[in-house]
Amino acid sequence: MATEEPKPAPASDRRRAPRALDETEEPQRRRLRDRLSRDESVALSPVLGRQPALRNPLLLCDDDLRETARALERIEAFLLQAVRTLERRDLCAADLDTLLRQDVEGHLDALSRSLQSLRRSLATIAEHL
Repeated sequence: MATEEPKPAPASDRRRAPRALDETEEPQRRRLRDRLSRDESVALSPVLGRQPALRNPLLLCDDDLRETARALERIEAFLLQAVRTLERRDLCAADLDTLLRQDVEGHLDALSRSLQSLRRSLATIAEHL
């Protein structure tokens, strides 16, 4: 008796199949974001710790990293909500209108400001090295 080969999963099911992550990919990104959002300071190089003139610039840099991570989280939350909205079986125009009313531009502006501030902090640190 011939056995029937299993049918391939529909495209929508294949698309949602979890993929194996490279060990260095997503977990490290999450860990950094978690570290920054839990108010942990960044582990500094001993070179930086030996320079008293860098104390304030390093504190500012730490704050900038944290603010950048928060802005990225808000943007990522919007993207996740957009994907979930578009995947809804009962999608309607009101769902998209709700999504469109979110202040994504404000999140992008906050990200831009925090990245600019981070770059200034890094430049200040570099001047003292």
